Amino acid sequence: MNNQLAAAIYNADEERLIAIANKGIYKRAVKDAESAEADIAEYEASAEVSVGGEKCVITFPLEESRCSCPSRTVCRHIITAVLLLKKRIPEQWAAVEEDVKYEEEKPAEVHEIVEEKFVGNKFSETEQKKIQSCAEMCMGLLCGVLKHGLVRIPETAAEDFELAAVRCHGAKMAECERLMRSLGGRIADFTARRASFDIRLFTRRLMETAEHLEHLLSDEITSDDLGSFRSVYTDIKGELEIIPVGQRTVSGGEYAGEIFYFVNCDPNDGYRFLTFSDIRPVFYETGKKRPQAACPWGMGTPLRSMMKRRMKLVGAKVCEGRLSASKETIVIDSTSAVLDCSLIHSLMVTDFREIALRLAECSSDRETDRLFFIYPRRMLRYGFDKNEQQLVITFEDHNGCTADCTVKYRIESKVFIEQLERICKKMSEPSEKVYTLLITAYIKDGELCFFPIEVYDFIRPSELHTFSLSEKAELLAEEGELAEETGRFIAAVGDILVRIVQTGLQSEHDWKFLIAESRSMGMEGLAELISKTAAAADSCRHSIKDGSRRALDNMIKLNRYIIAAEKRTGSVSALNKLYKGE
Repeated sequence: MNNQLAAAIYNADEERLIAIANKGIYKRAVKDAESAEADIAEYEASAEVSVGGEKCVITFPLEESRCSCPSRTVCRHIITAVLLLKKRIPEQWAAVEEDVKYEEEKPAEVHEIVEEKFVGNKFSETEQKKIQSCAEMCMGLLCGVLKHGLVRIPETAAEDFELAAVRCHGAKMAECERLMRSLGGRIADFTARRASFDIRLFTRRLMETAEHLEHLLSDEITSDDLGSFRSVYTDIKGELEIIPVGQRTVSGGEYAGEIFYFVNCDPNDGYRFLTFSDIRPVFYETGKKRPQAACPWGMGTPLRSMMKRRMKLVGAKVCEGRLSASKETIVIDSTSAVLDCSLIHSLMVTDFREIALRLAECSSDRETDRLFFIYPRRMLRYGFDKNEQQLVITFEDHNGCTADCTVKYRIESKVFIEQLERICKKMSEPSEKVYTLLITAYIKDGELCFFPIEVYDFIRPSELHTFSLSEKAELLAEEGELAEETGRFIAAVGDILVRIVQTGLQSEHDWKFLIAESRSMGMEGLAELISKTAAAADSCRHSIKDGSRRALDNMIKLNRYIIAAEKRTGSVSALNKLYKGE
């Protein structure tokens, strides 16, 4: 084997091998290597190792090595093969650095190449190739899902996506790691047949991931394109006074922990609501030991025990409405929190149309921009929808408009749903009590929906908050009929992408109606996008060549159109339905 491969194998210590695979695979490979019998053949630029019934081709860089097993990423067979080869490499390579790869090509310029890894925030050619190689591997996994469909997805798919996320981490591709890990978690939900799996959400996330990868593969990338492992926080000058208003447990996905919600006491601040997240990744956790609760801001007690205290902070830092756990942030004063106060009263919404309008005008996806206190006139009904596997609570506002508050069932939300059902039972009984809720609002299928965070039975404003639709809002509401019709058609276009993800490109799909209908509605641009996507999808069924990549490229463009159209039509449709309900 050549010098660069020999040096890479000899210098592949535990840290490097874990970086290109993961800790579990490395430990398994170490055990396998202790008793493995292997056939080894060395060539100029590679080495072939037959181990564990599989054949591995070890190349430079090591993460691009291949194995005959079904895994699409660096598997235990490859790591075992590297460990076995390592025993055969002479000690003369012990002190050789990885930059030996430049010896044969440009021996006089080695120092210059190593030092100039970045030009500004752009990557060197070598680094860019490494990143794009990882992106190609991730794109291959996405194409595999489209080619076969979720119904025929391999049992190892969730693991393959997780290993791809690990490789992305090694390449410092933070955004790609997050997206691939999210897909892997949802595939695990699908294969385990969990009620929490949402095929529409999975399809949307797959398209989002594919669009990000397409950007990395088609453009000259910079460090900004890869995302950041850490958020950038802004210092808040002076004191920040906050009132705790709720907390929510997060579990069952890629992360677990608690989110704490606060109201900013400064009415002139851009962030009326603030959050603090005590959330940890669970993809590497194996032990059952409960992690220690967060004690941020110099407090000697967990934050959850301070959720009835009004706090004053100095040195606070915020990023998109999220408070930092920085050691520079200190609680300098705390008093008993009173939620039945004028500050909370000023934030309470009594007309659901106000929420729909604010969502229509909001261009941000921040959770803090979708938080509201609602003060409904009454609860109309509640019950568990067995078909959708969710608890549905219908509220009526003081203007006669209605909206549903829903919680999807999953094993982790069982206790929360049972608590809500007990509260709903109390709300349905004759009583002088009134109820206020802290909710997250969103638009789904052209209707306003809520997710409950906290329910209070002791907050009662002295007078109702008045709201009247502006002229702009009335014009939006007048467009509602057209928006509803367009929205239903856009949803039908989105359904065909969902069916492709579910059944694969090899299955037959009916595109003719969608093309004809989009043209009859005057949407020629959409008709063209559907036609191109249909042609690419059909070619996958009529050709022995793998056309999944071309089909995916067209699906990305079509999905981009659907998202923009849904945002516009969904908000207007929701506002119109509430307006008609007056």
